[in-house]
Amino acid sequence: MMKTSNWSFSRKLLTVNLAYLLPCALLIFFLTKEKNSQIEFSAKEVYGLEYSKVLVRLFMQTTQHRIFSESQSPELTARAKTLETSIEREFKELDAVDQTYGDTLLFTDTELNNRGRGTASVKSLKTQWQDLLQKRDSRDEAYAKLFVNLQTAIAHATDTSNLILDPDLDSYYMMDVVTGSLPKMIEIERDLFEKMSPKTSDDEKAKTLSVIELATVTKNLNDLLIRIGGSVQTTLSEDKGFYGTLSRVQNEVPGQLKQFESAQNRLVRLARDMELKAIEGEVISRSDAHVLVTVDTLDSLQIFYDQMSQALEELIDVRMAQHAQERWQALVLTLFVWLIPALLSVWTVKRLGSSFGSAVARLLSQAESAHQSSSQLAQASSVVSSGSTEQAAALQETGASMSEMASMIARTTDQASNSQQLASRVAQKAQEGEGVMEKLVISMDSIQQANSQLQNISNIINEISAKTNMINDIVGKTQLLSFNASIEAARAGQHGRGFAVVAEEVGNLAQTSGKAAKGIRDLIDDSQKQVAHILQLTLDRVQDGKKVTEQAQTIFNGITSDIHLISDQVESVSEAAREQQFGIEQISKAMLQMDQTTRSNNSAAQTAAQLSDQLSGQSRKLSFIAQSISGLVFGNRSAHPVDGGETSKEMVVSQDYSESDSRALVDKITGASSPVSRIEPSQVTADDPSFKKVS
Repeated sequence: MMKTSNWSFSRKLLTVNLAYLLPCALLIFFLTKEKNSQIEFSAKEVYGLEYSKVLVRLFMQTTQHRIFSESQSPELTARAKTLETSIEREFKELDAVDQTYGDTLLFTDTELNNRGRGTASVKSLKTQWQDLLQKRDSRDEAYAKLFVNLQTAIAHATDTSNLILDPDLDSYYMMDVVTGSLPKMIEIERDLFEKMSPKTSDDEKAKTLSVIELATVTKNLNDLLIRIGGSVQTTLSEDKGFYGTLSRVQNEVPGQLKQFESAQNRLVRLARDMELKAIEGEVISRSDAHVLVTVDTLDSLQIFYDQMSQALEELIDVRMAQHAQERWQALVLTLFVWLIPALLSVWTVKRLGSSFGSAVARLLSQAESAHQSSSQLAQASSVVSSGSTEQAAALQETGASMSEMASMIARTTDQASNSQQLASRVAQKAQEGEGVMEKLVISMDSIQQANSQLQNISNIINEISAKTNMINDIVGKTQLLSFNASIEAARAGQHGRGFAVVAEEVGNLAQTSGKAAKGIRDLIDDSQKQVAHILQLTLDRVQDGKKVTEQAQTIFNGITSDIHLISDQVESVSEAAREQQFGIEQISKAMLQMDQTTRSNNSAAQTAAQLSDQLSGQSRKLSFIAQSISGLVFGNRSAHPVDGGETSKEMVVSQDYSESDSRALVDKITGASSPVSRIEPSQVTADDPSFKKVS
């Protein structure tokens, strides 16, 4: 036997809603994980940018140091000494940055050696710089090695920090300027500075080659400048297509680019002037003015690099802020999506609990009324049975009296002389017969009163039938509500699956209630038919008995009159005796018919008593079914007997009573033979006033 759960309908529905929270939590987890991954990706770009800034400043200052150190001017040589102090500070800054971001950016000796970049470590770069300072002559090789390793370190920081994988078009082009084009421009400007002072030679071919090299480097510088301008313009154009337009970038970067291009174009013009002079055959040489122009150009490049680095960092910060905002928006939206069905479930549980509670209470009330009506029917049947027994006894006495009268009439025929005495006796017996007839009339009145009580019972059963019809209406409307809820849940798709299960369960409960109500209605219909039949039969027999009693009373009145006339008509005693003999025979037939009627009334009263007992038992079963429905809706812990008096003593609510037991009990009561009248969904809508009233 399937046992019902101790959980109520509301707890089951809330449990389903909590289970729905699990995929929501999983969705939140993956959304948060994805956004955190994007934020960590961008944060790593910032780490690489911070590391590259220091490396680019070192690359810039060591390049300037070489330019100043090759000059013969004491002033420029002094500036080279000043740069050495600045470079030492930058190496200390590089140590601090390496301690913070070195492991993340794989600047460890093991990782660098695995990539063939062991000479680009911070320790190796510092050693190379110290070795360069200790050399007084032939520093070209040391400078070249340091420059190559600085560029390698910049490339490593770019590769390991996700900068090269930047996903946004605006920040990608800015990244290309900061980590690729500007460091490359430092190298080109250094080469251009070297080409401005070609080696003296009488070989025309060597002179031509030096001019070509100078023109090539100048063209490379100009092309790179154009590329940088195009990349910056692309950044400005694409900025609005991602996380909104960054006002500072849009307002300040164009002016900064213009200043940078102006400074770089000055160096380009200087280099082209030297090209023209060399082509015209003039001897070109590098002066201190050329050195200062180159250094100023490098300074403007450093300023522009810092500005572009800051702009790139701001673009990345905006992206990180956007990802963080989207993460919280996804979290809040997911919780809100879960909160809607949760609140809807709570609201539905309250509404359904109230409706089911009210319906079960009304069902129990009707069961109690049916039990009381069956008790009254049993009492009325007992009264009818008692009256029928008394009527039978009176008829027996009447029969005995009629036998004695027949004997007296026979003796009167034989003993006319004693007619006077016999007449006195007959008069006395006739008076007793009148008393018996009066009792018979009273008994008939009692039967008629019992018939009125049966009519009251029929009226009560009619009221029960009306209440059952109301339950059928509620069941039909509940089924419609379940049907509509299933449709709405289907429209909701994935988010409505939990609610579709609830709608189906409500429909099943409504169908079970409908079957129980149908059984009650069929039982009440049978009871109405039987009571109506008993009422009609009793009414017919009472009318027949009343007619016979009136006839008997009339006859007895005639007998009394005849007895009073016996004294005056002794000579006609024989003829009167024969007439009386004939009358007695008729009375005997009437008494026999009355006896049969009384027996029928007694049998009908017993049948009514049995039916009242059956109705009482069925009302108790009805209460039992109501308790089962309450257990299904509110759980077994909530199911408790409501019936009082004898019903609460006789009815034991089983904790193992299930829905199948309810159906079996209903089928047993109703015989499962009469068709169930169903209410089609088209007959009842959610706008029906009676439906709203019940809800």
